[in-house]
Amino acid sequence: TIALYSVPSEAWRNTDALVVFPGLGEYWRLKQAIRMWRVRIVGSGKHLLVTGLNTRERTAEHARALKQWGLHSSEGVIQERHAENTKEQAEWVCQKVVKYSISSLTLCVSPYHLLRAYLTLLCAMRRRSLRIPIVPAPTPVPFDQIIPETGASAWEMVPGELKRIAEYQPKGVAAGFEELAEYLGWLWDLPIME
Repeated sequence: TIALYSVPSEAWRNTDALVVFPGLGEYWRLKQAIRMWRVRIVGSGKHLLVTGLNTRERTAEHARALKQWGLHSSEGVIQERHAENTKEQAEWVCQKVVKYSISSLTLCVSPYHLLRAYLTLLCAMRRRSLRIPIVPAPTPVPFDQIIPETGASAWEMVPGELKRIAEYQPKGVAAGFEELAEYLGWLWDLPIME
């Protein structure tokens, strides 16, 4: 986790596309991705990928109205309606990477979920033999912020994330330590990190 958070925060400015994994009513994920999108990408032919979320969540509608979070143009925005879970979100991103010839991504997600989301996306990319830079962009939000869907804080969500990672790695859904270490070593050597 520490190695993932050591990636330079400004490297996102050098990527082709921003991708956000919404969910659990965490509007701040969308708000931050849209803020980043507005800073540098609109009109440049780049992409903002908004993955689907579990539409059965009681807070799901919160994530649909992107305009309320500051998105004023849909140019370059690609949005999916539904995804059961993080694995489906990652698979959808891989499809879009291929379809739109995306050569680098910034992953926007809450800090407590970033490690699992990143490992899941990395694993999905590997299954499709894709290898592109993925820059982590943890959404700035306090860890005592209550997650709307669960009523728990990010602190309380961490044990569940760690448990899922341990369960999903042997199943080939999340990358393991060796794969992450090798990938981050490769990432750090790229010009995108400058």
